[in-house]
Amino acid sequence: IMQGFFKKMIADKKEYKQHMARVKVLPEDYRFVFEKIHGYMWSFAGGDGSDMLKTQYELIELFEVSAADGKHVL
Repeated sequence: IMQGFFKKMIADKKEYKQHMARVKVLPEDYRFVFEKIHGYMWSFAGGDGSDMLKTQYELIELFEVSAADGKHVL
């Protein structure tokens, strides 16, 4: 049981790092806004915050698409 828990925890951490790497390649203004939203979201996260991850990953995708379309984040 513990082995399965640790495998899931490691996989989740790897997935999180991959998503954060996507943020690093966003244009500077998008990174700035993402970091502000990210900090705000995490200040209200309950428990381990895993419920926020799906929303966070969707925000990254939205920012990637918007940046590729040449839309201004502000």
